[in-house]
Amino acid sequence: MNNPTSSILQVERLSKTYMLGRATIPVLRDVSLAVNTGEIISIIGASGSGKSTLLHIMGALDQPSGGMVRFQGRDLYALSAAQRTVVRGRHIGFVFQFYHLLPELDVLDNVMLPALSSAGNGAPAVMRARAQSLLESVGLADRANHLPMELSGGEQQRAALARALMNQPDLILADEPTGNLDSVTGGQVLDFLFALTRGEGRTLILVTHNIAVARLCDRVLELKDGRLQGA
Repeated sequence: MNNPTSSILQVERLSKTYMLGRATIPVLRDVSLAVNTGEIISIIGASGSGKSTLLHIMGALDQPSGGMVRFQGRDLYALSAAQRTVVRGRHIGFVFQFYHLLPELDVLDNVMLPALSSAGNGAPAVMRARAQSLLESVGLADRANHLPMELSGGEQQRAALARALMNQPDLILADEPTGNLDSVTGGQVLDFLFALTRGEGRTLILVTHNIAVARLCDRVLELKDGRLQGA
């Protein structure tokens, strides 16, 4: 268990609705949550419960219908879209169920992408060294010059994890990171995810439908009928 000392993320009375024709479909209802620095939490819930929507809003990828998200004390949705992009690029890392590696780039270049798209991340040689070190950390040092299609699913997800950590983000958001993998391979990915998150002192929010995976975290929350329970 981590010993968090301060809050990194605060969600206050968050709501999200979608329009389907003339009908209003509520997805999130009055969700509030505080996440401490260094904490590892899981959010569980049935398919379609809004877990990914909540994660995307917390990561400045999707606009809420109401409420507030504070990241490191800043109201994310009081910022301009350009300012949110900077925050997201420098401070938040994402791991998705589907790896989203660019097929035309080798694994090393895929891992380097977040640094290449964010200003102020050092000289190319420094960035390559960081990417290579991360690949070593996830057991892929010998796959750096391979294309994604030459990797197994588990290897691609480990490369995606390395990419998420490239900019040394304060917060990592993982959306069903083992949902596309068998149990053995998924377990290996989780081992790397938890080890690197704890080893680098990062905060992790993990969305999953798997209660066994959720219980590996410091705290388990459930999203049900648009409301977060256990927060």
